[in-house]
Amino acid sequence: MATTIKFSGTTDISAYTSADIAKLTTTDLASFSKNQALALTADIMAGFSATTLPAITGVLKNIPVDALSGISAKNIVGLTVKSLTTDQVKALDATQLAGLSSTQVAALSKTQFLAIDADSIESLNLAGTTISNIDSSLFDNLSNAQIAKLTTTQINGLTAAQIGVITADQASAFTAVQAPAFKSMTAFDTTNVIPNLDPKFVAAIPAKLFSALTDAELTALTEDQAKVLTSAQVASLTAAKVTALGADLGSLTPAALAGLTKLNINAFTFTNLSGDNQFAALTSAQIAALSNTQITAISADQAGSMTAAQVAGLTAAQSPYFEAADLGQLTPRAFAGLSTAVIAALKETTTEHIQAITSE
Repeated sequence: MATTIKFSGTTDISAYTSADIAKLTTTDLASFSKNQALALTADIMAGFSATTLPAITGVLKNIPVDALSGISAKNIVGLTVKSLTTDQVKALDATQLAGLSSTQVAALSKTQFLAIDADSIESLNLAGTTISNIDSSLFDNLSNAQIAKLTTTQINGLTAAQIGVITADQASAFTAVQAPAFKSMTAFDTTNVIPNLDPKFVAAIPAKLFSALTDAELTALTEDQAKVLTSAQVASLTAAKVTALGADLGSLTPAALAGLTKLNINAFTFTNLSGDNQFAALTSAQIAALSNTQITAISADQAGSMTAAQVAGLTAAQSPYFEAADLGQLTPRAFAGLSTAVIAALKETTTEHIQAITSE
């Protein structure tokens, strides 16, 4: 039992109970010594409150690891965590870790983070944490809730190593608000990350970041993700990267197709442009930018649907590659859109082209 003698740094702490400790003030504890800290047990530690724990910060590192279990989740907010040793940090259980404030967690060093059991990382409030303090070996242990709450500053601070270990589950938790904060997305895994990103996240990727995606990443986009791409994102791609979209080209909306320009429209396989109203959405300028191979790939049905404005986009250089059978599918109104230069070039191509023109 504790005596009524004034508490000092030489008081025999082993005689104290948690109830006795609870009666001590921060003034009393100001003289708490290293030897007293060494003598603490879990039962005695239970007497410290969130208010009195800060008073023994100077000797925290001397408290036996086993004694820390006596600190309740309610009172652990008073613990000065940056003064703990790695062994002491390792001893904190998930309940105690969950009780730490965001300010306390933010005070943890990278070395202290590494001391935490990987399965307990999901218990932490990371709101104020410098994200680089979380080693990449631990990053895949963050919960979806933690991922979704990462601030734009934290997202911007992610390292390539951290991004490289993002799991499929975590990928689905990233939000549209976070997308513009990434410095780079080229380390996204094409199997676990890209296909699992929320379409809203994909739609929110700025054109500058989107243009830097690798061919493999673009190929890994899903149909649902392709459906939400914007014209600015499509316009940011090179011809080779548009080609990398592959069959997903057929999922682009007519609005997104407006992003196809003379710089990137002439390399992809034209048969991939198979979605509803996609061909009809092409402008005369886009038609004029198509390659000869693409012109040849225009189907009879597509030719039959061409408007006068689209037909007006055909150039004399493309004319020999516009198949005679397709020419015959043009409606009278569409045929009227052919320029005199194109008609002249068609007449010099083949007998079939001449017959097709004559029949009109």
